[in-house]
Amino acid sequence: MQVERLIARIRGQLELGTPDLEARSLAGEYAALCQRVRERLEQCATLVRGGNEHAAFQAGEAEPDLLGLCALLSFAESDRWHALCRERGLPAGFPLDGQHVLAVESLYGRVIGESHPLYRDYRDAIRRAITPEKFAATLATLPAEAQKRITDKHLAEPPVIRRVKIRAQRRN
Repeated sequence: MQVERLIARIRGQLELGTPDLEARSLAGEYAALCQRVRERLEQCATLVRGGNEHAAFQAGEAEPDLLGLCALLSFAESDRWHALCRERGLPAGFPLDGQHVLAVESLYGRVIGESHPLYRDYRDAIRRAITPEKFAATLATLPAEAQKRITDKHLAEPPVIRRVKIRAQRRN
C-alpha cells in the first residue's frame, strides 16, 4: 500500500474514535513500515559514524526516499495512533530515533570539496575517457550541489582543451 494512502486510512480510523477491524491490518502495516524505516535509519547512521557518507547518502536516497518516509510516518496524529494501538493491543510502530534522522539530514548540508574521494573517482573516470552515459550515471550518484560544481567547471571547457589539460596532468 502507498504510504500516503496508509496514513489517510489511519487518520480515518482516528476520526472514528472506536477503531474497527480494519485498524488491526493498518496497525500491522504501519508497524512493519516503521520497522523497515528504523532499520534503514540505523544502517545510514552507522555508515555516517563510520565515515562512509557517500554510501549513507546513497542508502538514504534509494527508493523510497528515507527522509520522505520519516516525514510521512511522523504525521501530526502519529502520537494518538501509537497510543490507540497500545491501548487496543494492536501492533504499534516504534517512534523514529531523532539522532538517526539528524545524522541522515546532515548528509545534505555537507560540502564536498575537491579533495573528497568522490572528486578523485570523478577525475579517474574522466582520465579513462568514459562515455557520456557512464559520466551521467557517475554524476547522478553525487549530491546536487556537487553535480552543479562539476558540470560548471568541466563542461564549461571545450573537450579538446580538457583533454590537453588531462594529458599534461598525466605527464607531471
